[in-house]
Amino acid sequence: MRAKLSGVICLILFLSVLKGCSTEVCGCVQFDTQVQFNFVDQEGHSLLNPDHPQAITERDVDLFFVESGHEVPAPGHFNIIHNKSTGRQYLQFSPNIEAEGSTPVAYLEFNNSERDTIKVSVHENDDITQVKKVWYNGDLRWDIDEDRDVNPARYIEINKELKE
Repeated sequence: MRAKLSGVICLILFLSVLKGCSTEVCGCVQFDTQVQFNFVDQEGHSLLNPDHPQAITERDVDLFFVESGHEVPAPGHFNIIHNKSTGRQYLQFSPNIEAEGSTPVAYLEFNNSERDTIKVSVHENDDITQVKKVWYNGDLRWDIDEDRDVNPARYIEINKELKE
C-alpha cells in the first residue's frame, strides 16, 4: 500500500511540475526605461546636491514631451533622487513611451539655464519595453550595445554651466 501511495504522490508531483513549467507566469511587460542624469559644474560638483550654492531642485526644472508636434507639460515624469549606492543625486527621467514612433523627444527647461533636449530610442516587444539609446542635446550619451555592461542603470553625467 505504501509503495502505491508513494507512486501516486510522485505522479501528482511530476504532473504539477510539468504543468507549472508550461504555465506563463504573468503575461506582463517589463519596463526598463528610466534614465538617471547628474548635472555637474565645471569643477565636477553635483548641481543636484542641495548643499551646492547653485543647486538645481525639482522646482527649478520643467519637463515637456513632444506629442504630435506639440509640447505638452510632463511634471510627473521626473524627480530628483539620492542614490545610496553611488552617494550622488540624480534627476531620474522617464521618457514618453506612448509617443508616436520609437524615438520620443523631451525638453528640460531650467530656471537659470537654457532649454536642453533629451531624445531616446525605445525598443518594444512582447515582454519588454527598453531604452536602447539616449541623446542629450544631440550627443549620443548612452548606447545599450556599448554601455549595458559598464553602466546598466543609465547614469549619465552632464556638464552644466549655469547662468546667474
